[in-house]
Amino acid sequence: MLSGSYNITHIAAAERKRQRTMPCSGMAVVGVFTWIFFSRHPLMAVVRPQGNYDLMSTFKPNRKHDPECPNRSLPSIAPKPIFHAAIVEFAPPYPDYPKSKFKKTLGSPNDPSSPNAKSQQSDIDVVLYFSDAGGDQNLQESAWDFLERNASVIESNLRRKLFAYHSKSLTQFLDEYLPDSKPIQKYWKQIEAEVPIHEAVAIDRLFKLVRIGIADTGLDECGFCSYEFQTGWDHDHGLSIIMHKSHVLAAGGMEELICAPEHILSAVQSVQGYDFDEGDFRIGT
Repeated sequence: MLSGSYNITHIAAAERKRQRTMPCSGMAVVGVFTWIFFSRHPLMAVVRPQGNYDLMSTFKPNRKHDPECPNRSLPSIAPKPIFHAAIVEFAPPYPDYPKSKFKKTLGSPNDPSSPNAKSQQSDIDVVLYFSDAGGDQNLQESAWDFLERNASVIESNLRRKLFAYHSKSLTQFLDEYLPDSKPIQKYWKQIEAEVPIHEAVAIDRLFKLVRIGIADTGLDECGFCSYEFQTGWDHDHGLSIIMHKSHVLAAGGMEELICAPEHILSAVQSVQGYDFDEGDFRIGT
């Protein structure tokens, strides 16, 4: 069981020992916020929905890998297991957001800035991420199975982290954006009239879950998961929350913490050095 905190030195040593027995398929150059990938022989897979939430029961090779990131699969579609009704109804720093309309020619509906964030969706993209050294795909299956069985707890813990992010974003907005822009001030009056902005229920009108990423690395025989949100607070980066089982580890921009699965632990530890909220699970040094 996962409890207390993990010592990253012991984890990394065990992971290196395991990976030495597996073939290398390329390398990843990793930054805390930007992940750039080079891979000679990407390991790709795709999963297909089979009934209600039965996504991970069968792995099939995906020969058409994602050209933008060779260490991830093309997305598969699954029924959304959590955050069914949450959308980005308002975007406080962006007064033109209410008038914006989604156009397929201008990008993906799941991009951080997409106006499609206003619309509810019953399905969600699920993307598998593969380490260069060759991870364990059984961890991905275990992660999805855990999500199915513990969806309410996972959503509750994600909501705690989202509200912490929301509260910090609100403070920055009131201090830095609102005083100097009349269009934003006008838009803000509308938002205040319709949304209890200082309460947790505001989450459902400022965040939309659009993707779940599952890594082939993890702890306790269960892979790491990344929950990717569009948010009204940041149309440039969106928001990603990395979890292990029901434990929140860290947050960053969309895909920042999961695109290099072999480096998730070190990336999480780095983020926790400057951004750690009450209730997060600490990765030890």
